[in-house]
Order: sequence, then C-alpha cells, then structure tokens
Amino acid sequence: DLHIGHGERIGLLGHNGSGKTTLLRLLSGIYSPTSGQIGRDGPALAPVIEQSLGFSQELPGLQLARYSHKLHRAAVQSWSEYRREIEAFTELGDALSTPIKTWSLGMRTRLSFALITFRDVRGLALDEGLAAGDQWFQRKARAHLDSFIDQAGTLVLASHSEDLLRRYCSRGVILERGR
Repeated sequence: DLHIGHGERIGLLGHNGSGKTTLLRLLSGIYSPTSGQIGRDGPALAPVIEQSLGFSQELPGLQLARYSHKLHRAAVQSWSEYRREIEAFTELGDALSTPIKTWSLGMRTRLSFALITFRDVRGLALDEGLAAGDQWFQRKARAHLDSFIDQAGTLVLASHSEDLLRRYCSRGVILERGR
C-alpha cells in the first residue's frame, strides 16, 4: 500500500526495471492496474514521463504549440499570449515555422519541455529524464521547472539522482521488482 497526500513530494528509487516508470504511468492514468486498485481524491497526476511530442514529425513547431494551447490553455490564455511565451522561452526563432523532423534533438527537447510545463496541473508524475538542451538553456529550464513543480502541488519523481531527489522530495519509496 502507498498513500500519497495532497501536496506531498515523493521520490521513487530503484534499479532499472524495478517499476518506477510503471508506477508513474499507473498514478497518471496511462495504465490501469491488472490487480489491486488505485483510489484518488482528485484527478490523476499529470504525466511528464517521456519527451515525445506525440505528433507527426512533419508538423512545424508552432502547429504543435497550437495543439497544446487548445488542449491545455485555451480557456485561460489567448493563443497570441501563449505563442509569445513559447517563442520567448524556447528561443527557437524561425525554426518554429519548420517541421520538427528537421530539428536537432536539443531543439525538440526545448519545445517539448515548454509544451509540457506551460500548463496548469494538480499533481505531477515526473521522470528524471526531463533534460532541456544546452547548459545555458538548462539553467533557465531549471528555474521554470521549479516554479512548475511548486504550482503542481503533489509530486511523484522517479530518479537515480540523489541530488535531484533531495532537491524536490521529502519522502522516498524504494521499489524492487515491482514491489
């Protein structure tokens, strides 16, 4: 049994294959349990597990941003304001108008990070793999990620990094072979 209270910051520890990512997917509603049950007092945690943009690589970055806006921000923010924030944060310039298949991994990571974190969530299932480009952008991204996590409230973070877990978590859960 595992109880996670509202606003708690939980770190998941364990070797590769121990079940950390599977637990994140269960907590975020991507997977349903094959046995047992998950009870929630509120919505599932928002998954930040993979950096996949989840769309065709043929689409330009601005189109992906437009889809993200419609899904997550249209009710609270205008498209033009959201677009300005994404453009300023990612610093991708004219590349945003080109298909993402032509971009470097670092460029795709910047857009992915922005689209994931420029929305409101009530709880976060976060995998440590959320890196965001070169060292200059990483400093900027870390400050934004800190703010995003604070706003989210509840956090469940899977990581092998003791520094990352100490920075964000107040309690740890050790997983071994799915238990």
